[in-house]
Amino acid sequence: MNNKPHQIRIRGPWNFSTSDGETGVVKMPGVWLKRDVSLQLNRKFNWLADLEDGETVFLIFEGYGGRGDLRVNDQQLGSLDGSTAAFEVTELLQPSNMIDLELSFGDLADDIPAGLWGEVRLEVRS
Repeated sequence: MNNKPHQIRIRGPWNFSTSDGETGVVKMPGVWLKRDVSLQLNRKFNWLADLEDGETVFLIFEGYGGRGDLRVNDQQLGSLDGSTAAFEVTELLQPSNMIDLELSFGDLADDIPAGLWGEVRLEVRS
């Protein structure tokens, strides 16, 4: 029996907008250089897998800098305040999904990179 979680990386293009009106697409993971704005990121992903009994899905942030709020499919999951986080999202998953993340960097120490500089992924755990 293999208890290692199945991992699905959420890289590629993320849409962004900033509090000063800048918009665009950025590849994650990556470091955000402008610390004087708040950053909104969103990314669509599909979920068509059938889960087995006892399996759960977690949204993992392996490395980030900043503070902010996280939503999946318009449901508030919690706050990001640190450098790593994990949120159970099993019941929220639909065939088409949206991650919305807002980060601010005002309290971030200069030696900590801003943005999503680590992997963002889904983990299926049993």
